[in-house]
Amino acid sequence: MTTFNGKKVLTNAQGMAVYWFAPDTSTKSNCSKTCLKFWPIVPGPATAGTGVTGSLGVITTNGVKQATYDGHPLYTYVGDSSPGQVKGNALNASGGLWWVMTPTGSKVAAASSSAGSSSGGSSSGGSSSGGYGY
Repeated sequence: MTTFNGKKVLTNAQGMAVYWFAPDTSTKSNCSKTCLKFWPIVPGPATAGTGVTGSLGVITTNGVKQATYDGHPLYTYVGDSSPGQVKGNALNASGGLWWVMTPTGSKVAAASSSAGSSSGGSSSGGSSSGGYGY
């Protein structure tokens, strides 16, 4: 897990943020071969870390097992060069919008939204996705 704009974001075992693609369905990835060069699939099956409460599953994409979370096929982004980065969030690329995956599946506002990335304070309270204790 990592935190972005005050929300918890799912990561793979290497600490890289994982994303979901808006045009996907629970049974099919709509990320084409060219798309997959920039958005590699998260191999499945995946194991949930502490506090991850959604359902993990697997679909097959181009002959490879791909992890899903609450019905969303999962990907990483080649633009994220180190753990904790979420450069792919809210990008409109490869035919649709990309969002970092949160434990609740809620969308996280793009980093360029007003307030400078200071997310200190106010992380307690708030009914959106807090309270998972990582």
